[in-house]
Amino acid sequence: MIDCWGEATDLLERAESLLARGAFADADRDIEAVRSVMAEYPFQIYLEGLSSCLQGDGLALKKAAVRALNSPEGSIGAAGMRNRALYLLAAGDADQAKSILLGLVKEQALDEVRLYAVPYLETLSRAAPDRSEITALLADLRHLAWPAGWVVDAAKGRREEALKNVSRQAYPFPMYCQQYMIAGLQQDKDLAERVLSGIAIHQRSIALWTLGRPDRVYGQCNFAKDPEAQNNLKFCDETKTMLHSNLRIFIDDFDVQQLLFMEEDLRIRFENAAMKARLSVDCKMIEL
Repeated sequence: MIDCWGEATDLLERAESLLARGAFADADRDIEAVRSVMAEYPFQIYLEGLSSCLQGDGLALKKAAVRALNSPEGSIGAAGMRNRALYLLAAGDADQAKSILLGLVKEQALDEVRLYAVPYLETLSRAAPDRSEITALLADLRHLAWPAGWVVDAAKGRREEALKNVSRQAYPFPMYCQQYMIAGLQQDKDLAERVLSGIAIHQRSIALWTLGRPDRVYGQCNFAKDPEAQNNLKFCDETKTMLHSNLRIFIDDFDVQQLLFMEEDLRIRFENAAMKARLSVDCKMIEL
């Protein structure tokens, strides 16, 4: 049961991120996967309503929020309180939701607020743009969590948290493949799919980060190396090999247009290498 809850939470967190990007079909698949094993998990119920609302069903969100409030959360602590605040807001009880979220700030649960509550409220505010109380609460939380400015810190925090949560097993190295995944790097594959889900297929891109050490890099493309391949190209290799040899191959031979990074130091290294080699490619930080 513990494993089940953990897997469900991971899928639903990804689904929320996909909804924020407008990738409704992918988000709905993740939500359905959780529903198939836990039909009354409240965050899954809430996300079903949120997805329907974002796709045009204005009544679905409040109905789902009421159902979620009447279902056992299964999660205690800051995460459970944060979720309950979302359901209360969606159901129309802004005062109680505000009390819960400000309580998290008072208890110094700032990572919960920065990495989850604020991004989730941003998505909720898009689903309910006429709800001024949601916008006001979002502004209050941003100020409390990032008194010196929230945008850069929020993006950096989400990237760091995502990488910190990646679990790896023994994996072949170096490896370039067009299989479903590189053995041992399942969660890297899942994170890359989340990153690349909002990138247009015609814009050839690679998501990149280090494999827990600066001399090894993981990369996943939004394109296949061969037209007949069923899966997109993914790889792990020495960072210096990518910088000094394979970067040119990807840009010149495979027409890669942008590189997306989870780590600022890695972005700088690739950007400098591209400039030195006079290669034309955009190097951008990932926005989760």
